[in-house]
Amino acid sequence: MSAIDKDPCACKLACHIVKQQFHDICETACRTLLEKGISSAPELARGSGLRFAQLHSALLVLIQHNYVNCYLQSEDANPRRPPISIPIYEADLPAILQSLRKPSLLVHIRDESLGPASTTPGEELTAGEVNEVIMQSLLEQGRLRLDQLINSVANKLDKPVDQMRDMLQRHFFGLVKSRYIERAPGCAEPPPMPFQHKKGARKSAPKPGSIEEAREQANQSRKLSRAEYEKERFKLPAHLMLASKREQGAPEPAKKKRRMGGSTATNEPSKEEDDRDSLVLWRANREEFNKRLRHAACIDMVQQKNGPDCAAVLRAMLHATISYETDSKAEQSQAVSQEAVVSYAKELQDMDPEYRPPADIPAALRELAEDGLQPISYTGEGPGGSLYCVNMQTIIRRKRLLEMEAVIRQRFGAHGLRVFRLLLLHPQLEQKQIAEKAMLPPKEAKELLYRLFKAGFVGLQDVPRTADHAPSRTLYTWSVNNEAAADKLAAELYKAAFNVYVRCTHEFEQHKEIFDMCKDNNIPETLQRTHGKIIGQVIRSTQMLDSALFRLDSQIATLNDF
Repeated sequence: MSAIDKDPCACKLACHIVKQQFHDICETACRTLLEKGISSAPELARGSGLRFAQLHSALLVLIQHNYVNCYLQSEDANPRRPPISIPIYEADLPAILQSLRKPSLLVHIRDESLGPASTTPGEELTAGEVNEVIMQSLLEQGRLRLDQLINSVANKLDKPVDQMRDMLQRHFFGLVKSRYIERAPGCAEPPPMPFQHKKGARKSAPKPGSIEEAREQANQSRKLSRAEYEKERFKLPAHLMLASKREQGAPEPAKKKRRMGGSTATNEPSKEEDDRDSLVLWRANREEFNKRLRHAACIDMVQQKNGPDCAAVLRAMLHATISYETDSKAEQSQAVSQEAVVSYAKELQDMDPEYRPPADIPAALRELAEDGLQPISYTGEGPGGSLYCVNMQTIIRRKRLLEMEAVIRQRFGAHGLRVFRLLLLHPQLEQKQIAEKAMLPPKEAKELLYRLFKAGFVGLQDVPRTADHAPSRTLYTWSVNNEAAADKLAAELYKAAFNVYVRCTHEFEQHKEIFDMCKDNNIPETLQRTHGKIIGQVIRSTQMLDSALFRLDSQIATLNDF
């Protein structure tokens, strides 16, 4: 968890989001979890002041919408008594905050081609539109079984369930294969291991029968449980896998004789397996969306600096390596050959008619590898030609720096931006040196430095010449810490997003009576005209606030989630 995840403004924004969606009881439970961290139900009841029945209902709602994670915690390992397990709960702050990103996620899933459009007779929807409705149902309702998801999507499309079932199952298959949808983790999983600072290599193994050995075994069990979930995370139901193989023209599975008895068995899923698969809960994969939006940000950054041809090549490289990424904040992608880039560029062109790869892909790869930003790196030679990998974190760092520079220029002017860039190139400079190198009067340089320091964009370090740390015998140097500055800016963006969200909510609540009156057809015409003007003003102001919230969320994603 990053430092910004416990920012007070981020927690306030998360609580307000929960309150708007599920009202006060869920907001109280969420706020208590954010304040106390991982807690059991009795601890939450004492901290929140809620009755146990209210707390139980609130936790069920929050778990259903993936805002709270539930684990099964065993008591501190002790071999001298039998283990006791209790459920504990943890608020998922990034998941709550990402609910602001729902419009971006739906636009992305609609615009991305995940396969050919449905060929169902009389079907007018494109594949992107169907996928958008599927993801919208999951984002609105949290965790759903496959039959519940199909019924929800069919109701949204206003079509019979029987007519849509096969087509929706095919789209669901594609979304799981692309890792946009995953199995929801169970509530009996052990909690994540707390971070421990390594004090050095352990000299010897724990003694048999000791508490240390029991804790070591508990940690190993926790790792095995997590590995089992990762193995099952994107596993499709057996009947969907079999139907997909049949559509692809795979041969029917051969019958095999059982060892006991003379009956035969096939690879058809058993009734028990079907029943087990029908109870699986599915949810939207937040990490995969972050990876895709991160890729889009990298492509946009390269297009601004190197042009559309290089951006098209980078898109093909990211498309080739997306299935190998396991971390949404990976430093580099897997190495991909020049021949593979050409092949995936042709595949993208078949999927997206608007995609235009350059005529000379090897030249574009060399241009990117030789660029000073180093968006990609040459890693050697392979069977398919030269090998390259995408330096995703390098591109994102550059994008973060541009976001910070834009804010500094707006708040502190061109001179403030000049001082910031100077300290990036030459860290640990004294105030007099900064004034000389930035060609600024000493007084103006001093004011800019202290204003930047107050805002958190620069840091001050004292270098004492003597042991008494006397100011007259101490050097004071200025520098820039990119990570600290990005965290400070992200905290300010969370505060701004909270203010915009509250203002948008206030606009609707202030005119709620007018909206209710306009639903009544018996009000006089003069009042209808007056109320119509007020409603028009409210809609325009909320549209402006939503647009501002969208821009703030985009900046927050660049600084915190990518």
